[in-house]
Amino acid sequence: KKNNIDTSMVIKDCQRFTTCAFVSLTSLGQRDFIFQRGADAYINYEELDIDLVRNCEIYHFGAATGLLDSVTYNTYMKVLDEAISSNKVIVFDPNFRQDFWKGDKDNSSIDNFISRCRYMISKSHVVKVSEEEAKLISEESSIEKAAEYFLNLGTEIVLVTCSDKGTYAKKEDYSELIPSIDVKCVDSTGAGDAFIGAFLYKMSSMDNINDLFTNNRLLKEFVFFSNKAGAICCTRLGAMEGMPSKDEMGLDTFMVQY
Repeated sequence: KKNNIDTSMVIKDCQRFTTCAFVSLTSLGQRDFIFQRGADAYINYEELDIDLVRNCEIYHFGAATGLLDSVTYNTYMKVLDEAISSNKVIVFDPNFRQDFWKGDKDNSSIDNFISRCRYMISKSHVVKVSEEEAKLISEESSIEKAAEYFLNLGTEIVLVTCSDKGTYAKKEDYSELIPSIDVKCVDSTGAGDAFIGAFLYKMSSMDNINDLFTNNRLLKEFVFFSNKAGAICCTRLGAMEGMPSKDEMGLDTFMVQY
């Protein structure tokens, strides 16, 4: 609420605890996760404010647990069908976490994760993946080949975040590794979320969202802005505490650099 975020769609479950993520950090600010899953596995489609959902122009699918077998996964698929039938813009971030996908059974195996991600990618307009996720899901050896693979699945814009190297952006008629800003990384937790949050912010601020898919200069500007958000996030401890405010993002430095 402090940041003017609409919380009206938050569902409270008095019977279950909120899913917890326990994060350990290396000296370089890289992290590992252990999860204890709770209430987020039980989001029913009937609990959603469907009218509010249908009024959204952009549908973003980015929960780390969203593709695991659960009540929520069924809801995920129903909302995806709504987005497709309503011709909404669909954005997908797989948010791969090894701890969730280490089972031997089909429903929690890496192969099942890959299969479900490929389906989501085929239905999405914009896909954001890390370098690790890009190679895992595509089974390609380079981010360039991985991005091409995703385009062939049916998506239109691929964004591969490559840590401090920047982000590789690819469309049918454009590809470029767009640099980030130099920072001292304290904690990379939440950097990917800051990136995609900033990108969605720029998308939602557009008068005509279709311009993003035809204007390569605009895409480059959006990615540079999002790189900056992710970099700032890395300079502070904690995923929530690290998120930059609009004021912290400052003036658009894209024009200065390019």
